[in-house]
Amino acid sequence: MVKSLDGVSLCTLFLGVHRDGSYFLWPVNTTSSDGYSRSARQIAIAAMKQWCRLVCNRAASEYIKRVAPNCEDVPVFPEDKTFPELLALAFGEGHIIDSHEHPIVKEMWLQ
Repeated sequence: MVKSLDGVSLCTLFLGVHRDGSYFLWPVNTTSSDGYSRSARQIAIAAMKQWCRLVCNRAASEYIKRVAPNCEDVPVFPEDKTFPELLALAFGEGHIIDSHEHPIVKEMWLQ
């Protein structure tokens, strides 16, 4: 579907978790090799095993990883939901464009 839609880029969706236990999906551009995308991808992978966040470094056009000080526990991700279930929770039914028959595609005259 990406080739059919203008202004769409491929992203990897990382599942993130906040300290309060709430979850979020974090899109990181897959096709870009710029400093922001490259560093965001590296930080997202590191954040699977340690509490950290990213901070913008505009001078270097990249993100910097900040590890939580004095934090020995690790992020806990849900084991009771599949990734498709998490996508449905994040986007709701009908909000993922997966075919040329999707109403958004039809509205854009791409059929």
